[in-house]
Formats: sequence, C-alpha cells, structure tokens
Amino acid sequence: MKYELLAKSKPQRSLQEHLTDTEEAARSIFRDRILENWCRFFKADSVFFLRLLRVASLFHDVGKANPEFQEMCRGANIKQTLRHEWLSALILHLESVREWLLTAKDVDIEVIVAAVLGHHMKADVKWADTCQTEVRQLTLDLNSKQIQSILNEIRHLLEIDPSPPQLPNTWNFNDRVWVAARKNAGLAGKKKFRDAIRRDASRRSLHLAVKAGVVAADTAASGLVREGHSIQEWLDNHLHKPRLTVEDIDRDILEAKYQELEERFGHPFGFDDLFKFQRNAQNLGDRALLRAGCGRGKTLAAYLWVRGVICRGSYKIGRVLFLYPTRGTATEGFKDYVQAAPESDAGLFHGTSEYELEQLMESPEDSDYRTDPRLFALGLWGKRYLSATVDRFLAFLSFNYGSTVLLPMLADSAVVLDEVHAYDRRMFDWVVAFLKAFDVPVLCMTATLPEVRRTELEDLGLELYPSDRSELEALAEEEERDRYHVQTCDRTTALQKAIEAYRDGKRVLWVVNTVDRCQKTARDLNDALKGDGANVLCYHSRFKLVHRNQRHKEVVEAFKQSEKRAIAVTTQVCEMSLDLDADVLITELAPCSALVQRFGRSNRHGKLDYSKIFVYEPETEKPYTEELLDRAREFLTTVTNAQPYASQKLLAEQLEIYGERETLADGNAPFLTGGYFACSEPFRDIDNWTHDCVLEEDVKAAIERIEATDAKWHELVLPVPNYVTTQKPNDSQAKFLKYLRIAPNSKYCDTFGFQSWLN
Repeated sequence: MKYELLAKSKPQRSLQEHLTDTEEAARSIFRDRILENWCRFFKADSVFFLRLLRVASLFHDVGKANPEFQEMCRGANIKQTLRHEWLSALILHLESVREWLLTAKDVDIEVIVAAVLGHHMKADVKWADTCQTEVRQLTLDLNSKQIQSILNEIRHLLEIDPSPPQLPNTWNFNDRVWVAARKNAGLAGKKKFRDAIRRDASRRSLHLAVKAGVVAADTAASGLVREGHSIQEWLDNHLHKPRLTVEDIDRDILEAKYQELEERFGHPFGFDDLFKFQRNAQNLGDRALLRAGCGRGKTLAAYLWVRGVICRGSYKIGRVLFLYPTRGTATEGFKDYVQAAPESDAGLFHGTSEYELEQLMESPEDSDYRTDPRLFALGLWGKRYLSATVDRFLAFLSFNYGSTVLLPMLADSAVVLDEVHAYDRRMFDWVVAFLKAFDVPVLCMTATLPEVRRTELEDLGLELYPSDRSELEALAEEEERDRYHVQTCDRTTALQKAIEAYRDGKRVLWVVNTVDRCQKTARDLNDALKGDGANVLCYHSRFKLVHRNQRHKEVVEAFKQSEKRAIAVTTQVCEMSLDLDADVLITELAPCSALVQRFGRSNRHGKLDYSKIFVYEPETEKPYTEELLDRAREFLTTVTNAQPYASQKLLAEQLEIYGERETLADGNAPFLTGGYFACSEPFRDIDNWTHDCVLEEDVKAAIERIEATDAKWHELVLPVPNYVTTQKPNDSQAKFLKYLRIAPNSKYCDTFGFQSWLN
C-alpha cells in the first residue's frame, strides 16, 4: 500500500502502535491481585494465560492491513467485505502461519483464534464463509514492515526459532490457500474446538480467560490512548487500587448506616437482639443465600457479609458489587448505602445512571460520582463500591461487549445479587451458569423464592441463611407475627374500600398488572375523590424519565410518613426494594411470588396490628398466564383460610407449595459454550414490547441536548408499546435520535403517562 497502515482514525494511530499498545495494556491490567483474581475467577493457569493473551493481543487487528479498512480510517464511507477480525482469524488458519506457531512450546492456536475472532462480539456460525459485499479479492499488506515487526515480537515472545513466514499479498475468496483456511476455520469453529472445550474444563477456562482478556486489553488501549492517558499510569491509579480492608468498609459504608439507625431509634447503635440477624451474616461462608421478609434489613446484612468475606481473607477483593434487577432498585441501593463512600470510590451504573447522578448534584459543591463518559465502561474501573443493574455485569454470559469490559472488576469483587426472585427464567439460568463456572464470593438475596430456585442455589453450595430462625428471636418473632388481613373481593368492592380507607385517613396502595389498567384505575379514583381534594398518584414505567422520577419520589414520600392520608395506583414497579408502607393494600391477582412482594408493601414497619389487603380478579390474565394465576388462586385460598390474619412465615411456606413451577437450569450460557463464536444476544427472556421514543414536542430539545452531550436528554425518553403507531426520525433527526422513535403528544400527560388506549 502507498500509505502507512492505521488502526485508528481519531486520533490517527498506526496499526503497529495499536497492537503494541494492546499488548502493553494486557500486561498492565493482568498483574498482581487483578491477575490472581482473574485466573482464580476463570480457574485458569496464570502463566499459560498471560502467554496466550499477549500473543492474541499482538495479533488481534492484523486483518486491518487491507485497503478497505485503511480507506475507512481516512474518512471513506466503505462497507468492509470481511470484518477485520474475521480476516485476522483466517490468517491464523493459513497453513504456513499454523506450522510456524506450532514450532513453539505450549501454544494453543485455537484459543488464540477464538480470542482474536471474538473481540468485537460479531462472529456467528457463518463468519468463515461470509462476505458482506460482492468483492471477492482484496490486496493485503501482510509483509509490510509493521506487520513483520509484530510477527517478530510474537516470535520472541513464544521463543520460535524460524523467522515469520511469507504471507499472501492478496485475499481471494476462491484461491486454494484461502479455501483451505476457511475449511479449517469452519471445521474447528463449528465442531472440533467446541467439542474439545466441552471435554476439557481446563482448556475451556483458559479459552474464556484469554477471550475476555483481549476485549479488556483492546478497550483499554483504544480508550486510554485516545484520551491522552498513559496506559500503565492510568491503570495503576484506577484499576490497581489497594485491597479492601475491614477498616475501609466500616469507614466508607457501615458507619454512615449506623449513624442513620441511631437517629431513627434515638439511642447509640449496637448489635442487640434486634440486629442479631444482620450481625450473624458476617459468619456466613463465601457463597450464601439470604432469605428474609420485606423490610427486615437484608442490605445491611449483605454489607456485613462482605465484611466477613474481607475479614476471612480467603478472597483478596478490591471491590463490592451490588447488582439489582431494575434501574430504580439500583438507584435506591446507591442512595441508601453506596453514596456514603468517597466520590472516587462510589459508582452507579445502569442505562440512565449518568442522568440520575446529575440529579443528585443539587449544587456544584456536591460530590460528583460520575465517570468520564468518553472512557465507556473503563471509567468504572476505579470504583470500589458499585450499585448497578445485573445486566451491566452478568450479560457477558450473553456476549455483551460492555459487560465483558467490566470483567476485571467483577473478578476482583464480592458480589451481591439482590431480588433474585425477580429474575426471569433466562436470567436465573445464567446466574446458575455463572455460579457453576466462575469462582467469586456471591451472596444471593430475596424475600421470597420458589422451591425450585432455592434448591438450585443450595445444590450449587450456597448456604441458606437463616436456616434456623429459632436462633434469631427477633427475626422469627417478626416473621411469625400476624401482619396481614387478606380478603378477596371484586373490583367494584375494591374501589369502594379504597375510597373509604382514604376518607378514613389511611395510606392506600393499589397495584395492578398492566399500565392501561393502572391509568384507568387512577382516573376512576381521581373522579371519585375529586371532592375530597385527593392527589391520586399514578406510578408505572410509561412516563418520560423526568416524570417517572417525580412520580417515584412522590409515592415514596407519601408512604414514608404516617400522619397524612395518601393514595397511589402502581404497576409491578412497586414490588422491589421500595420502602412503601401502606395501611391498606389492594391488588389484582398475580403470580404467588408477586403477591408476596406486594403484600410486603403494607404494614412494613409493624406500626399496625395488621394491614388490610384486598385481592380481586383482573380483567384478563395478561401479562401472566392462566396457569400461573390458577396456582395463585390456590395460594390465596390457603392464605385467606388462615383467618383472621396471615404472617410472613405463612406466605413463605405457601409459596414453597404453590410457587411457579420451573425447569432446572442446565448451567450453560453462550459465553461458556460459544467456542470460536461470539455474537451478542439479549440477556433477559422478554419480548421487546416497547420502543424508546421522544414526544413530538421534545424532538428539538432532545437533539440539542444530545448534540451538546448533555445527559439530560435521557429525561425526555419515553417507552411506548410496539403496537402504538410511532414515527421514524427523518434523515436530519436520525443522526442524533439513534434507536429512538417519535411518539404523538396527544396520548401523553405528566400525571398519567403515555395512555396508549386514548384515541
């Protein structure tokens, strides 16, 4: 070629420089405690891992030495015939290259190929035989000084005697050399390598460690150099922070919580009988399942479990990860605990966390917990306490790129998985796969859990806590006390009960299964209580983010106090980790686990002798199945027959009997079984029922904010059901409104949200 080979366009970086940057990043990331924890996490040999990782890092972008990619680096709008990582993998399958590499000792070419091929998560089963254009021949620059220099580095690293082989100057789809490479790649990728790693656990572990390691090293090399950072210096200051100590977690997290409890109870905090449950969590093993009722202080127990992990020292951890099923619960977890830590160590990470963190900064003097958005997920590597959605970390199991970049943090952490009952079946299957395949301290937490899931977790070695509640008198007494008066009724009666309770000065929470019925019920109550000056709160997922946050705050504040009456209608958004304490709860029939969670939003703090709960039949079974609702009816019959009152213990016992029936997980996930292949797929087992949209009236503001990289554009985003007609952005708008559609103003108001049923 007539010009220097480039790997990056902004800033321009030669191909050789980027490959050596990536190898430097690999060495700088994987050393000391991070290397020890990474290889323990993957169960891989550290010496063999580093050797193969460095080779793969040096080779991963060699396929960029082709004219199409080089023209792209110089601004041309060209579609590649072959993705560069595919071409790199094919080069590794050239007979001359394989023979050369096999002269080295202790080299696993297939592990290197899989890491090179998968480092952008865009390699499906057809990659070896696929061309993305009609072009069937490309000029290659594989014998240039840059590429030969890289091959010589690999030669010295592997202590290979022969010089690097002469490589082809062209790629031709029909040339016998490349046909043979494709055949070899196809055979190994589709069958041979997959079967090999299935039979050989240690080889699979090595393969996974190297594949993920290249992603981390490539991302670090690209991002840090682009932003002008020294690779080694930045990693020393951010990733390689000191090991967490007991003193750290006491100072950064627990002392602030103890002070808060002292203010609540009006006396110095101590681990008396009331907090024996939390104190004893420190003595749990490094893998445990904590199951206790709503409002029983599980999160404090979890941090004390982390303290125990640190104190025992069997894992030398540098981080604590609290992973939640939803953005809202992750944000609440940050506010309740993580925010107490220094801003350099505390983090929140989910789809709109940058916006949420901005909202916490009421003045310029407030702590700024945000990370540099230009560094992508790398910006989180410096955090030691992190509250996040579970997808952001465990989705590496489904070949999610960002999640894979975060693996150096995950391997260095004690991990708490909260609300595990709320994971859909695919998510829970992959949690099982995670627990089986990787070695990291994990605490799973829940108030309720079907027997199948509990058994699966216990069979994986998670210690059930508390197993003997009689030793924890305060907890046992709380769970056995009469807490709920549960009755069934019809919707008309439920409406009347809500009105009467509100007029009687009570806090009334009404939970329904769909957004449409939530809005209609809120409107019905609003009309009925208009003369009472009622502010009927309507809270669900179909608001613009700015209004959803407002509704969330209003609902929490309304039920936090007990002096004033309040009334709110919500969907399932109220079920998890929200400290709502209603006097009267009304709910549509829902699956057993959902009912138990909803019941837990009433009489939460034990200020009442009992709360009144009314359950009625929904108009339709959706979004659930009739089978799930039939089991819920049986559950409800048993609970209501235990009149006059029901306890949390009774609910847990009946959930074991009538809870959802599920098949057992097989312990597999795409990341574990993919072999050569690496192609991202959804982490959650749900249909994409909504589009992210902006309203017509917000299009201009959204574009202005996106163009200005202002995180407040997130507050304009609105989830709209797929069955509602929305518009695609026009050509000028699409540049900014990527993945967003435009929704009509006429169906939206900030009180009730997006009302799809309106004409």
